[in-house]
Amino acid sequence: MDSQCATTVEPTRHEEYYIDDGNVIFQVETTLFKIHRFFFIRHSEIFQSMFTLPPGEGNTAEGQCDEVPIYLPGTTAQEFEHFLWIFYSPDFGEYSAPADKWCSILKLATQWEFASIRSLAIRKLNELPDEAIQPADRIVIAHRFQLDGWLLKPYVNLICRPSPLTIEEGRKLGLEDVILLSRAREEIKHRELQTDRNQEIYYGVMSKEPLIERQSVWNAAAALLDLPEVPIVRRKPQ
Repeated sequence: MDSQCATTVEPTRHEEYYIDDGNVIFQVETTLFKIHRFFFIRHSEIFQSMFTLPPGEGNTAEGQCDEVPIYLPGTTAQEFEHFLWIFYSPDFGEYSAPADKWCSILKLATQWEFASIRSLAIRKLNELPDEAIQPADRIVIAHRFQLDGWLLKPYVNLICRPSPLTIEEGRKLGLEDVILLSRAREEIKHRELQTDRNQEIYYGVMSKEPLIERQSVWNAAAALLDLPEVPIVRRKPQ
């Protein structure tokens, strides 16, 4: 974080988050944000330490005017806008947003060590319906932000579905995950098919229970992927 602009484009003030009575000015990409530093001091030791540093002799303190803003690298103006929404939401305490917005918030909260905001973002992502985030994207998010508890469910979804991984999913996941998933998919389906055949031989009935609803599949996936076992939540009968 510094006051040096990485571009020669003249920065412009953000329409919503350049607040008249704000007391610190940040620049993200080519956008200026004037906000209340109280939120950053309160929630992040990184910013708390930064704001306690004395200005250099004879220099204008960074963040006090448009000409000498505090430049924030490693993010985009849109991500920062999403992050500020947490502090300036018009419906105080009511945070409803799509997955991509919470991912932006989670990214910056992790990067800048806003522990309580990170926890909020994780909780809100967990509250979203499964279809809001595709399985491959959930795995990527889990790896990026060290959310190990997120991994098993999307892995099992990809293992049990009829269709193989798409090229786009493979690019997102990377070679290691693709190999692990392919191996687990082959072993688990072979194992469950053999179990079904044995059941038919001994009991005369072939199991109709979907793979994804079998605890044995979840346990096998956890073992193959070196993840902790979790009990599955079965769908309620209609």
